[in-house]
Amino acid sequence: MGTKMMLHRYSPVTKDWDETLYIVDENFLNTYGNIDVIISTNYVYEPNKQLLKVYLNGQRLLSGGAYLEVDDSHIQLTLGKDENGEPIRLELSDEIFIEIYKNQYCSRGQATISGTQFYELQKEVYEARQFRDTDQPYKTLDERLDEIQRQIEVAHGGNADVDITYEYNTKGRMIREIITGDYKIVREFTYYEEDAPLIKGEMKTETIYYADQDGSLTNQVTKTYSYDHATRRLLRTGVRSDM
Repeated sequence: MGTKMMLHRYSPVTKDWDETLYIVDENFLNTYGNIDVIISTNYVYEPNKQLLKVYLNGQRLLSGGAYLEVDDSHIQLTLGKDENGEPIRLELSDEIFIEIYKNQYCSRGQATISGTQFYELQKEVYEARQFRDTDQPYKTLDERLDEIQRQIEVAHGGNADVDITYEYNTKGRMIREIITGDYKIVREFTYYEEDAPLIKGEMKTETIYYADQDGSLTNQVTKTYSYDHATRRLLRTGVRSDM
């Protein structure tokens, strides 16, 4: 990834910025290229707050012109074109120096309060409100923790107040389990039939529907069951989320 160093200064005064230095070498060029490169700042910053200072070979670059803030930990160098209209390329031994300032708004003695730290905390809490990046986050972290607790109680029991009812098909096999009360969950079951006569009657799938934060049964998890056809012993289960 090229030569990359994090620089630190040590002094009695609290430093309100961090520093990253890239020295362009063959490894850097192979990793990032030499035109419009996107590189990490190595530290989180608050975008659009003018908290970065970026230098190329000692010359400061202007935000929005010679570099762009991609997200809260990356920038893209946009060096433009030379007098011949060719893109300006990074060359061996070029130095890219980045100062990442903390949005420090209060300081007293050796103690500081950094807006950047609050930003990082806010981001961490927001990310904790969802399981996957593509999930719709819960309205609060407390709601997601409550949902996790409900799922634990489903698997292991607990203090929840619920009623459970069952439905069967004409062959006497349970095909649906309906849980109501403190939480709402439906389990549906299918079984192997004539398509697999040696394991006919064994459970084939278990689909679990559980309520989202609005109370709708939209979240779905499906478990599949595979058996040894000779002994009818369960060999493997698979779990797939269809959320």
